[in-house]
Amino acid sequence: MSLFVVGNYEGHISPTEDIHLFDNQGDLVATTGGLVAVPRNFVAGETAHCSILQGTPNGFISLVYSLAGAGSTPTPWGDLGLAPPVRLAGQERADMTGQFEFTALLPAAMTGKTVWIQAVDMSSHEFSEVVEISIP
Repeated sequence: MSLFVVGNYEGHISPTEDIHLFDNQGDLVATTGGLVAVPRNFVAGETAHCSILQGTPNGFISLVYSLAGAGSTPTPWGDLGLAPPVRLAGQERADMTGQFEFTALLPAAMTGKTVWIQAVDMSSHEFSEVVEISIP
């Protein structure tokens, strides 16, 4: 497997910079940053995949989404970056490396819509960045 590192490093990596490793299909396979949600194949009528990286090993991770956009929704651990209403797409236990793969069939009615997703680590109470996805 070949890997591609993305970043403006000029041969030097600062301890404060995140490193993201991608495989030859363009999928993120590792990162030095915090909780990350990596969506793939979000196409109406097909099976969508979302990899979650950097979660708590063997801990539960929730994947939440909004059709209303990015915004702010309060939780006991801080504000999600999603506008209400926020819905739960699923919750899974991460593997021993803190990763899991979420899959779901996207209904054909999602064609042309935009969805915003965010992962929540239920053990550390950490949130991923919000990811905006336009569905073809």
